[in-house]
Parts: sequence; C-alpha cells; structure tokens
Amino acid sequence: MRAEPIGIPTTPDWDMRPLREITTLISRGTSPDYVEASTVSAIGQRCVQEKGFDASVARPHNPAVMRRVLRPLPGDVLLNSTGTGTIGRSCIFDADGDSFIVDSHVTTIRPRPGFAEGRWIHAILSSPWGQQYLENNCYTGSTNQVELVFGRLAKMIFPVPPIAEQRRIADIVDILDEQVDKETRVLDKLTFVRDAVLLRELRQLEGCPYVRLEEIAAIERGRFVARPRNDPRFYGGAYPFIQTGDVARGSGKVIYDATQSLNEAGRRMSREFPAGTIAVTIAANIGETSILGRPMCFPDSVVGVVLPPSVSTRFIELCIRQHKPILESRAPQSAQKNINLQDLRPLEIPLPSGDVQMSIERMWDEAERFTNEASQGVHKLRLVKHGLMEDLLTGRVRATRPVRCH
Repeated sequence: MRAEPIGIPTTPDWDMRPLREITTLISRGTSPDYVEASTVSAIGQRCVQEKGFDASVARPHNPAVMRRVLRPLPGDVLLNSTGTGTIGRSCIFDADGDSFIVDSHVTTIRPRPGFAEGRWIHAILSSPWGQQYLENNCYTGSTNQVELVFGRLAKMIFPVPPIAEQRRIADIVDILDEQVDKETRVLDKLTFVRDAVLLRELRQLEGCPYVRLEEIAAIERGRFVARPRNDPRFYGGAYPFIQTGDVARGSGKVIYDATQSLNEAGRRMSREFPAGTIAVTIAANIGETSILGRPMCFPDSVVGVVLPPSVSTRFIELCIRQHKPILESRAPQSAQKNINLQDLRPLEIPLPSGDVQMSIERMWDEAERFTNEASQGVHKLRLVKHGLMEDLLTGRVRATRPVRCH
C-alpha cells in the first residue's frame, strides 16, 4: 500500500514522514495467560481510555509465561486495534513497564528518540484527521469484527515539527486534558449525589401501596421484522430507530436522537412508540432506561412502557431503574444476555399519591439542572480543546514558548 498524507493541512516548514521512520516499534501484543493473581498484568482495550492509561482494569498475567511478550515503556503510545467500539482509541503509557505486558488487542507505538514525542503521535492519531485516516486506510474485517492492520499504520504519513515544538504542543494538550478530566470528575460526583438522594427518597416509600408495572402501563416490545436486518432499503429516513446503546447512553435522560433512522418502508417493518414512552433495554445492556422525547421506533431488544397521564413518567422511570440489578440477575449467563416481558411486567412498583410522585419528579428536575450545567461545561471545554488542537496540530498557531504544566 502506498504511503499517503493523512490530509492534515500543515505549515510548509514541517517535515512529513511515515510513522515507521519516527518510531522504533509498531507491534501488536500477544495473547496473555490470565491467572487469579500476579505481579504482572496484561494491558487490554479497557486500559486505553480517553482520559489516559487505566491500570486498574489490567488483568493479572502468568509471570511464568514471559517469553515473546511485549513490555511497554513509559512514553509509548497504546492504540486499540480490534473491535468496533474502541478501535482507534489511543493513550500514553505512563506506568512502570516491568509490571505490564501488552495483549493482542492493543498495538504499541514507540517513538524514536529525537524524532518524535509519544504525546505528539497520540495527538495526531486522536485528531479528526488521524481518526478518518485510520478508518479509511488501516481497518479490515467485517462489521462485527474490525482489526487494525499495523503494516498500513506504519505507512501513515505524519507531520513532524521539531521535537521541542512537539513537546510544547503536547504540554498545551495535556493542560486541556487535565481541565476536561477535572470537570468530568465534578460531573460524575454530581451524578452520584443525585442518584443517591433519589434512591433514598424511593426507599422511604416502602409503606405506600405497590402495584405490578403491568397494572398501570402498556408494556410492549419493539419490532423490526426486515431481513436481513442491515438491508439499506429500510434505512435513512425521518424515523429515529434507537438501539440498546442509544438507551444506555441516554442513562435516564430524555432522548431525541438515535444512531440510525428508518424510512417509510423501514417504519412499516418496525413499531413506533409515542413521545413520553419509557424505553427499557432487555438484551445486551439489561435494564437501561431512557424517556423518548419524540416518537421513535426500536427493535425487540428494547421494550416500551407507556403510562397514562395520571402517572408521572419520570417517577416510574426512576422506579424501573432501581430494579436494574434484579433484572440483570434474571438474565441467563449466555453469550447474549437477555430477559423478556415476563421479567418486566410483574415488577413491583410503589405508587404513592400524585403529589408525592410530582415532588420526586421536581427533585429530579432540579438535580438534573445542575448535572446538565456541568455537562455543558465539559462539552464547551471539549470544543475549546478541539479548536485549539486544530490550530496547533496544523501549525496555524505556533507554540513558540515552553509551557508550564501544573
């Protein structure tokens, strides 16, 4: 495959080189031998996070099987190389290399001293240009199993400013990342407090009457009978078609958008639910809930719970969400975990007076206002980071002075 520039517009005085010339190693790891406990752990896909390297999810590896394994060094770039969810995500390894090996789902990229900074390579790979190049040129496989071809990755052309400038740019990116991470932790704490307070309020309702969910709601599975399911004739229209992942990402929120949409032909193959429906996942992500902000269709892996106007939708959604551990425990331990309507319909739901329901709903709305403000703050920071990185990675704005990292 011929090496091609990644399409990033750069200043003329920057060199352009294939990745293999600015690195000393580009290699996938090996299949690990997992054990119960060990002083050596294998780095897998979950360790490669947007916020950086996460050692807490590395799995113990058998130290007796240490031949032909790849040990990372501090400053190496770790790049997820398989799957469909996190492939192409990268981070910098910043831990003790003697305590880790790299598994076969992760590629290690080691910068050549004096030529490239690992943080610069990571910044380019995670940029819109880098991600687009990986998707268009370096992936192979089917929809369900995509792999990165590291031979093609090695031919990827990188802009290479002087090493001192790379480091100055990387310092600025680090400062932005630290600020985003700080604001994200604040958001996580607000979300935790919100959920803990609401759980306490729901537990205080134990003395009120309980009803089965099916007694107060219409509960129906979604539907999509078209075969094959990915037939393009049914997609790309005006009808949002949510999947279990859309509901899980909504995480109790009101959702208005979906990753897919159906056209008129697709809508006839599916079932549309009205705005205000509680969507509950019964496959893969068990017991996740969101509320539809507008009419939407979904497949049979999602159930719609439609309530009468006399019952608070938010209150019932919170009650269903509290049953998530119970619903998960009912799913058979198989490759594809799932439950059915018989697990959902008999759920025992507290039904206090309308005033109490509305009081808890208002409490949710107030807490959600704070979390939304924090979420918007994180989003704005990400936009600032994206815009500044665009300027820095193209040389449109030059980092001419050392940056002091706090």
